[in-house]
Amino acid sequence: MVYPPALVSHNKIVGSWISNIDVYHPDSVVGGQEIWGLPKEMAEFSWQDNQVIACLNNQILCQLKTNINCYL
Repeated sequence: MVYPPALVSHNKIVGSWISNIDVYHPDSVVGGQEIWGLPKEMAEFSWQDNQVIACLNNQILCQLKTNINCYL
């Protein structure tokens, strides 16, 4: 999950500022932080039928529902 909570501008170019990125694999955390300096951290994701739920420290961050089944 990527969280862009703000729009920023630099030299008249507007873009998103990313406050943090939650991922489900430790290699993604290490690679994102060491190679790119990205604010990644581990979260728990559960895929059930047509929804995905992302949790961090036992709190639901996001719950998405779709018309298609989600599989990992």
